[in-house]
Amino acid sequence: MSEYKLKPSIKKKWVDALRSGTYDKTSDQLCRKRLSGNCSFCVLGVLVNETVGFRFPEQKVQNVGKEAPALNDSMPCNDLLNKYFKKGHVPVRWGNIKLCYKNRLRALVALNDSRKLTFNQLADLIEEQL
Repeated sequence: MSEYKLKPSIKKKWVDALRSGTYDKTSDQLCRKRLSGNCSFCVLGVLVNETVGFRFPEQKVQNVGKEAPALNDSMPCNDLLNKYFKKGHVPVRWGNIKLCYKNRLRALVALNDSRKLTFNQLADLIEEQL
């Protein structure tokens, strides 16, 4: 069980969005905007997008091959996590939200990036443990 607790209304919104099938999944970035205009998101990127959204300055979307540069500013994400999660007086950072997976405590971002869990699998863990 995670030591962090998420506000119930935010958890429902996040889990519903992860299960909706409307988000394409990416790793190593909160959100990746492609030249086509479509975006893909990591598990925390979905939370950010569902609550405050991303803004893409036009200068960041340039012809650089298959994909445009990703928006990966961790500071707004950390601020958002501190707004929605509660853990005493310890600040919440995107990398230290850990969940139990296969009898080991693992970072949520690692479950998204390294372990390649689907959004449905991640939603189940979030729902059970946060």
